Amino acid sequence: MVWVNNPSVTKTTIYSDTSSDLIDEIKSQFGKLIEKYKVQLPESQIDYVIREGKVYREMLDEAREIGESLHCLWVRMALQDLNNSGLEAMPTA
Repeated sequence: MVWVNNPSVTKTTIYSDTSSDLIDEIKSQFGKLIEKYKVQLPESQIDYVIREGKVYREMLDEAREIGESLHCLWVRMALQDLNNSGLEAMPTA
């Protein structure tokens, strides 16, 4: 889950001293959502990220970061499977 603070809308930045109430509320709401849905998704880990900026740009950046993480995980799993099979990876040029 992602929440993006757009300072032009909220009139505060998440790094300012005045943002603690806002951040506490966001964390509280995400905590409630996690509690509600973790029973329905026992095999999943539910996480959240708090970002700041323009919503569209931050969502794109988060998706790219998640995609890169998932790609790295997939490559590691594939290499592990390959190592477990006793085969060797083909050399790359």
